[in-house]
Amino acid sequence: QEQQRSEPGLERSVDYLQREETSNARLAFYDREGEGVDARAITAGWVDDRLHFLLIVSGEDGEALGDLKPFIREVMADLEQKLGTKLDWLAVDHWDTDNPHTHVLVRGRRDDGQDLFIPSCILSHGIREQAQEVVTRILGRRLEADLTKERWREISAIGATALDRQLVAAQD
Repeated sequence: QEQQRSEPGLERSVDYLQREETSNARLAFYDREGEGVDARAITAGWVDDRLHFLLIVSGEDGEALGDLKPFIREVMADLEQKLGTKLDWLAVDHWDTDNPHTHVLVRGRRDDGQDLFIPSCILSHGIREQAQEVVTRILGRRLEADLTKERWREISAIGATALDRQLVAAQD
């Protein structure tokens, strides 16, 4: 999850996120109400905003969720409720890794025109916790065997994992 200045970088972000996948089709953005929205046209109205946010949301067992759009819309609706404002956001789903994930661009303005501030506790774990709750409600609780398999995958991974971060945090 990142907080970014809005400059030509916003246009580059849209281009990058909408890049072609293996099917040679451009990826389609969506928002709370529709699909196939014109991200360049919408974000052109965000250019003068001081900030915008790029969130990456990856539900565990994303493949089992199938279409990620309802999942993301629910997570974003909860974020709006927590922040007490309607958000302007665009999302695009990426299936180019082992873990399907969604990039969400969020306008850096509240619905009253003030700069949007998202507390670090929401960015660091609040969105993740909400996403986990939604996945659990949709798919049910994970079996102990699945959790063990996931833990072994993390243990054998090369590079820092969530387990590594938990161990470091426990030391502190």
